Amino acid sequence: MNGVMKKLFVLIISIALAMVVGCTQKEVEFFHGKEPNFKPGPQGGADLVEIKEGVDFKKYKIIIVDPVYFRFESTNQYNAIPPRALEDMRDAFDKSFIDALKGAYPLAKQPRPDAMRVRVAILNVVPSIQDDSSNVPVSLGGASMRAEFLDSMTNERLGAVMDTKLGYKNKALKTGDEWEQTKDVFKFWAYRLRNWLDTTHGKK
Repeated sequence: MNGVMKKLFVLIISIALAMVVGCTQKEVEFFHGKEPNFKPGPQGGADLVEIKEGVDFKKYKIIIVDPVYFRFESTNQYNAIPPRALEDMRDAFDKSFIDALKGAYPLAKQPRPDAMRVRVAILNVVPSIQDDSSNVPVSLGGASMRAEFLDSMTNERLGAVMDTKLGYKNKALKTGDEWEQTKDVFKFWAYRLRNWLDTTHGKK
């Protein structure tokens, strides 16, 4: 493994250790108000879920997606990602949710009674790295996220989720972009939200 690969490997290990540590108080501060009372999510769903009892999610036909927030455990983690790569990930996140929700759940910017506000923090982004000498993945890539769903008029929290997802084992990197699998994780989360909304509104 050459010097560059060793440096990347150290970065990946440090991020992976942060993912293993789990939810710290620092991470919980993302959420509005009290810490969510998380419970294990359903099979195929988010790792941890809180849903406010008695909420009629069918009333929310419009979605407001706040600008995504990337959180880093240290300055070194932040500095390890080129600014252009981070901006590309922000754009990829926005596009994922626009594509997933279009045609069914219009996006808005201003609060309204039928709009649900979605806040997302992305943590522990990990690049996809392959050792060219052996074609063995050093890292699959991936990310963790914290998200909450708010009534756009009152900012009352309707639900919250926490999840971590790695990249796909058998996917070959076509673009040479080491963040490609992380962007795929954004798509996965966006379409899982779409599927949940469709189920909630009786469209599935």
